[in-house]
Amino acid sequence: MRSRLFSPPDEWTTFSSKLGRGLTAAGLAATVAAVSEIALSGTASSTRALVGSAGLGLGLGLTIGALWAGLAHLLSRCPPFASWIVWPGLALGAFADVAWSLRAFANLGTRYNTLAVGTMVACGLAAATTGALLVLMQPTRTLPPPLVRAPRWVRWLVGVALIVGAAVLVYLDRTQFPGQYATFHVALQGSALFCGALVVLLSGIVLSPRSPSVRVAGVAIGALLVLLPFVLLHAPQQPAFETMLNRPFAALPLRTMRLIADFDGDGFSAVLGGGDCAPFDPDVNPQQREIPGNGVDENCFGGDGELVAAAAHQADVPIPAEPSPQHVVLITVDTVRPDRMSLYGYERNTTPELAHWFENGTKFTRGYAAGGWTSIAIPAILRGVNPRRLRWTRMYETNRYRCLKAPLGDQLRPGETARAMFLLPLSDPHWSLATYMRRRGMFTAAVVDGGFTEILSHKWGTGEGFDTFVEINLLARNLRNDAQTADQAIDVLHNRPRGKPFFLWVHFFGPHAPSKRHPEIPLAGETVGDLYDGEIAYLDQHVGRLLRAIDEQQDRPVTVLLASDHGERINKRSRGHGFGISLRAIATSPDEYEDRVLLVDTFIFDKSTGDTGTKFRLDLVSAVSDPHKLIMNRLDNTLGLYDVNDPKMAGRNLLRSRDSDSLERELRTYLEETGGAPLLVD
Repeated sequence: MRSRLFSPPDEWTTFSSKLGRGLTAAGLAATVAAVSEIALSGTASSTRALVGSAGLGLGLGLTIGALWAGLAHLLSRCPPFASWIVWPGLALGAFADVAWSLRAFANLGTRYNTLAVGTMVACGLAAATTGALLVLMQPTRTLPPPLVRAPRWVRWLVGVALIVGAAVLVYLDRTQFPGQYATFHVALQGSALFCGALVVLLSGIVLSPRSPSVRVAGVAIGALLVLLPFVLLHAPQQPAFETMLNRPFAALPLRTMRLIADFDGDGFSAVLGGGDCAPFDPDVNPQQREIPGNGVDENCFGGDGELVAAAAHQADVPIPAEPSPQHVVLITVDTVRPDRMSLYGYERNTTPELAHWFENGTKFTRGYAAGGWTSIAIPAILRGVNPRRLRWTRMYETNRYRCLKAPLGDQLRPGETARAMFLLPLSDPHWSLATYMRRRGMFTAAVVDGGFTEILSHKWGTGEGFDTFVEINLLARNLRNDAQTADQAIDVLHNRPRGKPFFLWVHFFGPHAPSKRHPEIPLAGETVGDLYDGEIAYLDQHVGRLLRAIDEQQDRPVTVLLASDHGERINKRSRGHGFGISLRAIATSPDEYEDRVLLVDTFIFDKSTGDTGTKFRLDLVSAVSDPHKLIMNRLDNTLGLYDVNDPKMAGRNLLRSRDSDSLERELRTYLEETGGAPLLVD
């Protein structure tokens, strides 16, 4: 057998030579990257995940290699200047789309201006570099590409630079904004694969056997490997999918192949576990809401839903004859996780005030946020209703952090653009906790710091049921902090009507990113975690002042509830929330209810679908009962079971090694009763 493993550098003129090189370079880069991700992941990987990653990586690489070969061959027949127009133009268009998807243009002039400018500069440099490299790897009608004709030392230098560049891109992909900005990560992954493919092209490796029999056998083996994933990975919600989708270079070909097989354009595929039970009907897919009793399984989830009896009207709930025997204070804080609080055993003394005040109180150890965003969690807290049981309205947030109800129409001011879209329960019929309290004759008041957004503003429904509603956002900029929030809440306590029970809700925003330095708070360092600890310590001081003022209310007993709206994910260089469901809060059922199943939702609406769209960029739902949480990603159609208490098991899917039947039943019941997708009413 004679096989051409290394090809002479002058064999570039024919289409077959370009095709062989393109298939080899892109195929090797994509396959090796996908397989190594699974094999070197450090967790137990299934044969299905390994073979599936190899086959899909190979298929994606061969497709890209063939496209490059075809376009390169076409340009080799054109005048030389054509390649200087086409390749840079394609690169510029691709990276301009990346910048647009990352809202770089919309964020100009906002508090994210530096990040927006940096994104645009980075995309411009990436487009220029990519375009130049493609031009330098463009063969002519009679000659190999300029880089291939260059001296050996130049090729070595460029090859080493490409390898280093690929390593840097992979590092950035794993360390910068993990779990956020999918387009950013796809761009980094694609650029890293591009660098790898160029290295193979420069090396001269071409897998092109001379023997016809060997060539036929190679094609057959390659075709079998490409087709195998469509057989092995057909059934939905296999652990293999969750394994692959959590590994960037394995997820890239899987998501790409699902996208190609989305024949009706509804965002879901009928193959590779995409979950679309009607591949040619855009109105039937896993993201649709189920309409019970119509004989159609709109959300492709367990058949047609059953009708659920309507609950009694809230007005029919009897009003207690006696006034409330106690005052009630609900304190919510933004973005606090318990493992950074000394109240919960953190080694740094970040919450001495809370630890002292709650010495005689009840501390809850299994707390889970209702959702990963304030706009999801706070409405659920104030209504006592899971997010998917609420009715949601589309809201735009502009680059000036104004909230505008869809449709936008002429609401935008000069220079103002829509930067994001989210949901608020403006038309939800469920009464708020404050409405119930006021109905019972209690004085109801709220002091709310919504930070730099209007999502907790009185005008958008958060003030329902409150006699007094103080918005910290409306104060002078230098007064928008936890100190002023505590001061305003204490003023409410001092000026409340006497002889009447009260309900007070106070929301602190301080720990939310970006972190600020407070001169009175000593920091252990300058890392993201250190600054976050400083914010919690600053919060603790002022919540402590409020708690002492609450202790001064002697006319009735006071019940105080303290909870975070959601947690925070902290990395070496950034922190954030809203893109996962591993978010612990600070309040839930006490230990005697340890078998209770709690439900958690996180979803992000896709602004690109416009005023009437129903597309989500993220849709997670979880059933939690210590020590396990079962997470369903409704867009990827995956299930994962995780241990919430053991950090060593945090990334390991236990779905096939632990009993999850009770959690699955609760999850499926919840999704069927609520229709699955969040209910959009206007």
